[in-house]
Amino acid sequence: MKTSVKKSLYLSLAAVGLIAVAGTATTVNAKSYAKVTSYPALTAKATDRNVSLTGTSAIYTKSGTLKGAKVVASKTTVKKLKASTSSKKNFRVYKAAVTNRDSVYYKIVSFDKTYRGWIYGGKKANTFAGGVKSFDTLTAGTLTTEQSTKTFRITKPGTANDNKTVTYKAPAWTQYKVGRQITDSTPYAKADFNITQVGKRTREGDQWVYISAVDSANAKANGWILYSGLTTDGVTAAQGVTINYVSVDGGTVKSQILGFPLTAAADAIMNVTTTNLVIPEGYTIATWSSNATNAKRGSTVTAYVKQNAKTAMIQFKLYDKATNKIIELNATQQTALNAAEVNAAYQVPMGSSLSVATQEALLEEAGLKSFTTTDNKTATLRADGVGKIKIAGSNATPTVSAYYDVK
Repeated sequence: MKTSVKKSLYLSLAAVGLIAVAGTATTVNAKSYAKVTSYPALTAKATDRNVSLTGTSAIYTKSGTLKGAKVVASKTTVKKLKASTSSKKNFRVYKAAVTNRDSVYYKIVSFDKTYRGWIYGGKKANTFAGGVKSFDTLTAGTLTTEQSTKTFRITKPGTANDNKTVTYKAPAWTQYKVGRQITDSTPYAKADFNITQVGKRTREGDQWVYISAVDSANAKANGWILYSGLTTDGVTAAQGVTINYVSVDGGTVKSQILGFPLTAAADAIMNVTTTNLVIPEGYTIATWSSNATNAKRGSTVTAYVKQNAKTAMIQFKLYDKATNKIIELNATQQTALNAAEVNAAYQVPMGSSLSVATQEALLEEAGLKSFTTTDNKTATLRADGVGKIKIAGSNATPTVSAYYDVK
């Protein structure tokens, strides 16, 4: 009896010991998961939260280090999305979360809504890093002589949603949930349009133009369309009205021919001042010639233009492209930059564009196309480090961003 009791006690204690050991092993090997500590508000406006993927992080159903996070798009898939030549694969950031490990995650959605989830975004809220980077979905361009002087019609009016039949509020898939301006261009088959803006979609590289109806009655159709979807109406000076933009200081700045609607009578007149004109960049109309409100076919109208005041200073902010952090300059470098920023040679009329060449020349004068940073790294201006910028008509001190590779 005593022997039996001893055996039972021994077996019981051994079992308890095994349970204790097993419990200890589970505690030691349990995976430690992160927790979300805050959801900071996004400070940038929606159109400034367009991003592309860097290919370094997968997309998850929740912040990747949280318990239960599942993969929405693997790194392999993300790399394919990064290289996509379709603007449908642009992404918009619309929510942020910070974990107790000080990691920032962004909730993103592809413009075509096929991918939605959370991706690692670095260590600082409202700064896109890690798996995402800021992305310009459209690159602005400069009007050619033909685009700025001729009028155009939609080549094949109809209802097709093919980027060249109807007009759009923004070039297709360059802004999230922004679609068509009109759904049927048939009523505008004989309408004449001026081109007032041009740009290329960054992924496809195709050229889009913004068209404005010559006749304000057709203004509902004003919007973006592929340039390949237009045909110049071939209006000659004898068939339309020629507008000469003449500087009040002397000299013709540019000319433009406006066509009459096809339905207009032979003796019709045009009030040129109410049409959608392509005024030379950086100029404002001062006065018109006396026939501007009742111009006849074959006539010439003069628009006297005055060049806008020039900018007082071009302010630069230099960024490390990889981290999106401002590059700190030493005192000598900052002094050189300040001097170049106010140099009259680089100032442009407000309302005009600041070219890439002008920006690069300014930075080169300051010795900042390639330089040594305060932490002894080499910062080199990227080939796409600056882009052409349209300066608002009243912005005397525009701020310009320049991006560098820092190694």
